[in-house]
Amino acid sequence: MAHHIHNLLFFCGREDLFSWASCAIVEAEFYRVNDIQGPDTLFLRGEIDGGVRFRLGLTNSCDDDDLSVEELEFDDASVIIHPNTEIIIRHRSGVVESLPLPKDFPLVSNMRRYLAYFNGDIDRPTTLLQDCRPVVGLNALAFQACNRIHHLSDDFVNQLPGATSMDYVNYIPGIVEMLRDFVDCGLFPSETDCPWGQPGGRATSGDCAELPERIKLLLSETDPECADLISV
Repeated sequence: MAHHIHNLLFFCGREDLFSWASCAIVEAEFYRVNDIQGPDTLFLRGEIDGGVRFRLGLTNSCDDDDLSVEELEFDDASVIIHPNTEIIIRHRSGVVESLPLPKDFPLVSNMRRYLAYFNGDIDRPTTLLQDCRPVVGLNALAFQACNRIHHLSDDFVNQLPGATSMDYVNYIPGIVEMLRDFVDCGLFPSETDCPWGQPGGRATSGDCAELPERIKLLLSETDPECADLISV
C-alpha cells in the first residue's frame, strides 16, 4: 500500500516534476484483527506542507482484493485513479475524461526505465531512494500519532478460507464501505457509531524524536519479546 501513498505525495510535490511533498500533521487510528506486530487497518487524515489536506483509508483485512483507488480534488476537477485499469477526470464543467492505463505490468516498465538510466539514456530512474523520505516520514508520524494499535475482538471479525499456507484469513465485515465513508466524510470510526472504534491521536513533524519510545510501547502490547530488544 505504500506505493499508493508515495504516488499521492508525488502529486502534491510543488518544486518540480520529480518532487514529493512532506507531511506536516497526521491524525491516526490503528486497528488489527490478526496476530501481527503492526496494524492491518489504518485511518489517517492530516495536512501536507503547504496546507493540502489528505485522508487515507488502508486495510489488509477485507474480503475484496481490488479496492485500490487514488483520488485527487482540484479547484476545477476531480481525478480518480484506478491503478489497474484507468484514470477518470471529472471536470467541474461536467466534462468527463477516461484514460485507460497501459496493461504492462508496472514492475516491467519501471525496470526498463531504470536500465535506461543505468545505460545513460535518461537522467534519472522513476524514483530515487531520497524520494522515499516523505512517505517514510508520513509512516513515522502515523505511528507516533496512533497512540496504540487497537485489537478487534472476535465479535467484530469474520473469516475466509485461507491460501495453502494458512487455514483462514480474518477480515472486518463492512470495512470497505467504512473506508469509503472515511475518505468521503473524514470521520474516524471513533467519531461515528462504529461499535469497535477507539480514539487515536495526533502528531506533527516535530514529534518524530519520540518515535523509538512509541514503537517500543506499541510492541509491548503486540510482541513483548521483540519490544524488550529495543533500546531507546
